[in-house]
Amino acid sequence: MMAPSERMALWADQARATVVVTEKDVLIFAPLSPLTYVADLLRGGLGELRFFPAWIDALALATFAAGLLTLARHLHHRRDRAL
Repeated sequence: MMAPSERMALWADQARATVVVTEKDVLIFAPLSPLTYVADLLRGGLGELRFFPAWIDALALATFAAGLLTLARHLHHRRDRAL
């Protein structure tokens, strides 16, 4: 946050005070992001301890890529049929 908290709007102050992210939340939602697996591979490549084995990271990234490409193809074809 770049602005001093006394200059924030009241709603922003209240929102900041009510958002609580626990470690359990991170463990549930982090595997839903492809960035988790990229960061894990990079961490392992730098000699640090990985959270997942490298083959799981690679498989997850390939799955995300295939899924997103399939979704993009479907949406692209659907748009073409609508025109």
